[in-house]
Amino acid sequence: MKFSYLLGFSAFFVIGLVIPGVGTYFLTRRDLRGRGAVLAATVCAVLVGAATWFAFFFAIFAFLGSAVVYSVMHRLARIGPALTVATVALVGLLIFSVRVMDIALSGM
Repeated sequence: MKFSYLLGFSAFFVIGLVIPGVGTYFLTRRDLRGRGAVLAATVCAVLVGAATWFAFFFAIFAFLGSAVVYSVMHRLARIGPALTVATVALVGLLIFSVRVMDIALSGM
């Protein structure tokens, strides 16, 4: 019984790492060639994966929000400002998601 809990728990965190990593890579691969796309995907996966420890599924929503911000800003501005705004949005949304989980858990 304990093995199934461990497997489910591990799968949740793997999903928290894979979805942001692959999503970021596919969003940025046309603009950032080679190492740049891999670096952006790795940093995003690490940030969202670390926040998954504290905010569970809210971190995935933060990633999706920053992906939307990047997609919109990429159409309106060059790649540099679009990445900057998306990074700030990701960090802000991750902080917000961790704070929401903190408030929810402290009210239990």
